[in-house]
Amino acid sequence: MLAVFLSLGMAGASATAEPWAVKLEYPNYTAYAGETQARVVLKDDNRPNANAYLRLMCQRALSLPYAEKLKAKLGAALGLTIGPEIHYAEGAVEGYQYRVEGNSADCSGQFVETDARSDMLQLTMRVLWTRSETIDEATIDSLVEQLVGADLTREDAIAFVASRAPEFELLTLVDEAVDWEAVTLDLSRVRVAERLWESGYFGRARMVLDTCKGGALCARASSVLSSLPGS
Repeated sequence: MLAVFLSLGMAGASATAEPWAVKLEYPNYTAYAGETQARVVLKDDNRPNANAYLRLMCQRALSLPYAEKLKAKLGAALGLTIGPEIHYAEGAVEGYQYRVEGNSADCSGQFVETDARSDMLQLTMRVLWTRSETIDEATIDSLVEQLVGADLTREDAIAFVASRAPEFELLTLVDEAVDWEAVTLDLSRVRVAERLWESGYFGRARMVLDTCKGGALCARASSVLSSLPGS
């Protein structure tokens, strides 16, 4: 069933909800979204560069109905609820307009996804990294097989396998099976680096993190690992 589900992707899944059909709480703001309208309200009235931040987050909020449908579809197939901390939607907002007033922004536009199947693959990869403890092993194996079979997620899926491999296979997978320059998620790099560090392979952990694309997640991981014994 999962193979059929992922192969179908989310064709025709553009949102049709009325305004404020989606409300999500994030650490820094609350987002409300509908098919062509959204609102973002900051939780901190003194945030630096608030106008620019509100503009970007309101534009992102317009993708939420589509992204939430992806998550609901995947969550139903896996038997779990996917929270707001996991989000993926690749596309563009057509006709974007916005207005900032105080600590909130209202905006309008039509989110148009680039490729629904690719979005589902990327979302599935993120869910595996963050929620695998709640998914049974047979389902994980099925998902990994499909993700390895897709060019977009192949290297991240192999990295996921490496992070769970027995000790005697770990270095072989890290050194020979994964093309780290082709890995798309810094989360993949960080999780494998953590596993390597726990196993005492400090140099290999740094090597993996050195392939990061400069994101905040890798920067935090590098700082933390550098402060630990063995650094």
